[in-house]
Amino acid sequence: MDERLKWLEVRINSSLRPRNEDLKNMFLNDENRLAFYEFINNEDVRCLYVFNRPPKQIVASLIPPHEMKYKSIFFLKCNAGTKLTKENIGKEVFYLDCTNIPLEHLELIIREVYLPLLCTNQQNLTTTGGDKVMDVLHRLMSVVEVSQGHAEGRIILSLPSIEVLAEAAAAVNRRGAVLHVLETTVLAWIKQIKGVLRHDPVSDLFGHFGPEPGPLDEIKMWERQLGRLHSILKQLESPVAKDILQNLDSAQSQYSSSFNHVRRDVNKAVQETNRTLKFLTTMRWLFEDFHDTMDPKHMLELFKPMMQVLFLVWQHSVYYHQMDKFHNLLRLLSNEVVHRAISLVGENILREPLQSYSKLKEALRVCAAFRGTYLDFKDKADEQNHENIVENAERLASKPQGTLFLTKMYGPHAYAPRYGLRTGDTGSTSTLNEDELWTDSPWPPRNAPCFDLLNSFMERCNDVLELVETTRHFRLLADAAEIGGAGSMSLDALVKEIHQKYSQVMKDFFSVVENVLSIDGSQNFERAFFKFRTVVKTLEGKLAQILRISFNQCPTVEAQLRLLEVFEGISGRELVQAHLKDKDEQIVTVFTEELQTVQNMFEANQHNPPRHLNMPPIVSKVIWVTALIDRIKRPMDKIRQVSPHSMEGENGWQMRHSYNNCMKMLENYQTQIIAEWQSNITAELTMKLKQALLIAEEFDEEVEVRPQVIHVNLDSQLPLILREIHYLSQAPFDILLPSSAKEILRNTDSFELRVTATRLETIVSKYNTIMRTITEFEKPLFERKLLKIDLVSLSINTLLSPCNLCFAY
Repeated sequence: MDERLKWLEVRINSSLRPRNEDLKNMFLNDENRLAFYEFINNEDVRCLYVFNRPPKQIVASLIPPHEMKYKSIFFLKCNAGTKLTKENIGKEVFYLDCTNIPLEHLELIIREVYLPLLCTNQQNLTTTGGDKVMDVLHRLMSVVEVSQGHAEGRIILSLPSIEVLAEAAAAVNRRGAVLHVLETTVLAWIKQIKGVLRHDPVSDLFGHFGPEPGPLDEIKMWERQLGRLHSILKQLESPVAKDILQNLDSAQSQYSSSFNHVRRDVNKAVQETNRTLKFLTTMRWLFEDFHDTMDPKHMLELFKPMMQVLFLVWQHSVYYHQMDKFHNLLRLLSNEVVHRAISLVGENILREPLQSYSKLKEALRVCAAFRGTYLDFKDKADEQNHENIVENAERLASKPQGTLFLTKMYGPHAYAPRYGLRTGDTGSTSTLNEDELWTDSPWPPRNAPCFDLLNSFMERCNDVLELVETTRHFRLLADAAEIGGAGSMSLDALVKEIHQKYSQVMKDFFSVVENVLSIDGSQNFERAFFKFRTVVKTLEGKLAQILRISFNQCPTVEAQLRLLEVFEGISGRELVQAHLKDKDEQIVTVFTEELQTVQNMFEANQHNPPRHLNMPPIVSKVIWVTALIDRIKRPMDKIRQVSPHSMEGENGWQMRHSYNNCMKMLENYQTQIIAEWQSNITAELTMKLKQALLIAEEFDEEVEVRPQVIHVNLDSQLPLILREIHYLSQAPFDILLPSSAKEILRNTDSFELRVTATRLETIVSKYNTIMRTITEFEKPLFERKLLKIDLVSLSINTLLSPCNLCFAY
C-alpha cells in the first residue's frame, strides 16, 4: 500500500476506531480509493472527508456530507499547490475529528483548547505574536458561533473568552490587545444587529416561505423578527456583555457610543414590530379559520369579515397604509385563497372528470367571491382615500406662514383629523412624518400585480375545466363504439381510432405537465395545452363527419336524438355543432311539424277521444291525453339534454312556443278531466252503494202472499267506477281521491263485489224458478222454508247495501 495511504489509515483508525473489516472494505471500495488518490495526487484538491454512513459503512469523499450522525475526520492541505509525499505529508496535511455537530465542536475546541494553550502561556509567548494569535482565534471563534446561529436560525452574539482576556489584561503591555479584542467583538455585534435591523420583510417572507406565502406566514415572519430582536436584547443583558460594554465605556472607546445608538435602534424596531403584530393579530383568527376550513360555503362567509378587518387595518396602521406594504398583504391573502381553492380541487383531477368538474366550479366560485368582496370594499376604501386627500389639502392650505413657536395642543382643543390614521398611531417612532401619514393610498385594481397568482389561477381553472370536460366527452367514445352507437362496424372502428389518438394526446400532454394547477411562471402548460387543443379540434372534425353519416341512417327524430344521446358531450362541442348545424335545424323543423300534428289530433278528438277496449271511459281519456303529452315531452326533454343549442334562433323559438302552447292545452285538458272526476266520484259512489240490493216485480198481494220474481239490483256502473278508482289511484297516474270517497271505499273491493253479485244472481235465479214452477198442493209442504226465505229477503233489503254486502262477505 502507498505510504501516504498508510498515513491516512493510521489517523482514520485512531480517530474513528472502526472494525478491521470495515476499514478494509473502505479501502477496497473503488469510489473511496478514487477520493484518496485524488486528494494525495491532485495538487488542486485540498479537502478530504471521511465519515460513517449508516448502517456501518465508512465513506471517503471530496464533498462534505449533507448530515452527520457519527464521529468524522477531515483532512486539509495547509498550502495550495503542494505535492504530497511520504516525507512531507505529516507537515502539509492538517486533520481534525469532530462529533455530529461540527460547528459547536469547533467552537469548543477553540475556546477550551486553542485559546488557553496558545494565548495564556506567558513564558513561551512573545507579545506581538501572542496578541495576534489571540485576535485571530477570537475572530475565528466568532465566525464559527455566528455560522452556528445561522444554521440553527438564531442570532448569536459571540462572546470572547473572559478567562483568557482577564489573564492577558493582567499584563500592562497586553491591555491594548485586550481592548482591541473587545472592540472587535462589539464591532461584530454592531454588524450583526444592523443586519437584523436592515430587515426586508418581503425578501425575508419569500426567502423563508417560498414563492407563494400566505398571511399566516406574514405573522410568523414578524414573530420571528420580534424573537430575533428580543434575543439580541436578552444577550446584551447578560453579565458578560454588560461587563464588555462597561470596559469600553471606561476606556472611552469610540465604539461604545456607536453601540448605544444601535441599541436604541433595536428598541425602536421592537416597538414598530409589536405595533405591526398588533394589527396582524386582529386578523389571525380569520386567517386560521380560512386556512383550516374545507367547506366552500364557510369560505364565502369569511370573506366579508376578513375584508372588513383588512379595511380597518389599512385605515389605522402606519405600516400597512403604505401602498407597497398593503399590496404585499393583498398578495398574501390572494395566495391563500388560491391555495384553499387548490385544496378543494384535490389531486388526480382527470380520474373522476365529472366530480372534478364540479370541484373546479367550486374553486372558481370561491375565487370570484373573494374578488367580488374585495371590489365592494375597494369602492369604500377609494372613497375614504379621497376624503383623506381632501383633508390633507385642507391642512396644507391652512398651514401658517412665517415663524411660529412649535406648540402642541392637548385636551378638547387638540387637533384631531377626521379621516385617515388615528392620532395615537402618528406618535409612533415610524420614519414617516406627519404629512406623509396622509399620503395617497388607493386600493389596487383587480388586475394589479398583487393579484397575478389569483388571476392566473382563475385562467388556469378555465383551461383545466375545458380539459376535464374534453376528457369526459372523449372517454365516452370507447363505450359508444362498443355498443355500435355509430350505426355500422366501419364507423365504430373510426370512433375507436379517434379515441386511441385522443388517449395518446393525453399521454403526451401529461408527459410535459405534471400538475395542471401549478402556476410556476413557465409556459409549459400553455404550449402543451395549445398543442392539445389543436389535435382535439382535428379529432372533433372527424367525429362530426362520422355523426353526419350516422344521421343519414336515422329515419326518425327519435332515432336522431338517440344518436346524439349516445354521443352526448361530443355532439355538444362547438366545432361539432358547427358541422351539424343543418341536422339540428332539420330536427327542429320535423319536431315542430310533430307538435302541429299532435295539436290537430287533440283538437279533432278531444270531445270524443278513442276508447280503450279494456278500460273505463275516464281512464281511456286520461291514457289518451297522457300518451299525447309523452309523445311530445320525451323528444323535447331529449332535445334540451343533448342539443340545447338547437333551441336558439327563430326556428328554435317557434318550436318552444308551439311546444309550450301544446303542453298547456293538453295539461289543462288532463287537469279538467281529473278535477271533474274527483268532484263527482263521491256523489256517484254514495248513490250507487246506497241502493236496495234486491227488488221484486209487482204482484197482487190479495192473490199471492210473496213476490214470484226477484232481481238483483246491482248497478252496472258501480264496477266500472270501482275500476276507474283502481287504475287512476295507481302509477303512473297516482291521482288522489277525496277523503270522503276514501272513507266510503275503505271496505269495498270491486272483485269481491262482482263475485258476491254473481253468487246472489245464482241464488235469485233458483228462487225465481222455484216460485214459477211450484204447484198449489206443494206450497203447504214448503211453507215453513218459504217463510224463512221471506225473512232473509226482507233483511237483505233493509240491512244490506252493495257496500255492506262486500263487508259482510
